[in-house]
Amino acid sequence: MPIVFTRSATSMAIEKYVSLAVSVIVGLVFALISWFAEDLPMFAKAFFLFAVTIALILSVAMFRQARAILKDGRDWQVEITDEMLSWFSPIPEQMESFEVKLSDIASVHQKQIRFRNSDRAPKTTFHIEFTNGRKLKIDPQLCGINPIKVFRALENKGIEFVFSTETKGSKVGIKLG
Repeated sequence: MPIVFTRSATSMAIEKYVSLAVSVIVGLVFALISWFAEDLPMFAKAFFLFAVTIALILSVAMFRQARAILKDGRDWQVEITDEMLSWFSPIPEQMESFEVKLSDIASVHQKQIRFRNSDRAPKTTFHIEFTNGRKLKIDPQLCGINPIKVFRALENKGIEFVFSTETKGSKVGIKLG
């Protein structure tokens, strides 16, 4: 019996529109502060203008992504059978759909990069390693389906799931104050 993971285009578009709304609100706040604050130094006004520009660029990008998702209307879907892994993406510009035999997959990898002495969130990467040595990177932001769920299901089918961590940054932290 196949294992199927599905994510609707509507839920993905809603997620993009929420991000769009946050970006627009942040841009408006910076624009209003810059507009109504009379005694701001020039460097502060330049900073606010830069923040508004970044918010505008992000808003346009998120709007385009959400529009592309809704325009197609199809769902993301991953299907795992006893012989095949099929990963369907309705937006080929974001991620190409693919089908691969399970016998061609050597292992699946999740790598978490942590940053020492930093408040940065860990960076996580995913890839599928094939028996011929080729690797296929899976971008968790664009693939539509949580790669960890898919990789765990593949692990249940006998494919090795490799989780590794890497720590970057200096071992000595310097804090002021």
